[in-house]
This record gives sequence, C-alpha cells and structure tokens, in this order.
Amino acid sequence: MRPHTPVLLEEVLHHLDLKKGDILLDGTIGFAGHSDPFLKTIGPSGRLIGCDQDKDAITYCQSKFKSDKNVSLYNTNYSTLFSILKDKKITLPNKILIDLGFSSFQ
Repeated sequence: MRPHTPVLLEEVLHHLDLKKGDILLDGTIGFAGHSDPFLKTIGPSGRLIGCDQDKDAITYCQSKFKSDKNVSLYNTNYSTLFSILKDKKITLPNKILIDLGFSSFQ
C-alpha cells in the first residue's frame, strides 16, 4: 500500500503555521501524507492526534508512528473525536486539519 501524497502540502503547512509544541488534530489522517511532515514540525514536545474512519488507514498509521510517543490515533469519524478526547482527559488541539477529499487508495 502506498501512502497518499498531498497536493497542497506546502500551502497547508504555511497556513497552519505549526510551531514546536503545538497540539494538532488531523481529523482525516488517511495514510499520513500531511501528518508525517506535521510531526516533524511540532517535534517531540508537540502532540499529533489523528483519526480516520478507514480501518486500513489507522492500521497503517499505527505501524508508521509506533515509536512516536506523542501520537494518538483513533478509528472514528472526526465528528466524535472531541467527546473521546474529553473522556480521556486529553488536552484539546490548538491546530486542526480536516482534508475532506478522497485519497487515491479510496
């Protein structure tokens, strides 16, 4: 399986204006096309919260980010994620990306 390559990655990075330590929600993480560079930008002091309805995408990301302690992944729709974060007492994100397009895989 080949990850999705985002078309507007540089523009997304520019407009999100990510900083070290940001808490970022990728509400449609897919195959980490955006999240992989996001994680490099926010660094180990940041947190990446990713979710996707697609179980294959979450399984891929679980493998990809297995050694990253600052990544939390959820197999759910982004519309339910805030209640999950609240229940788990996880600090809410200060940056959010929801890419509503379809991946090449889908």
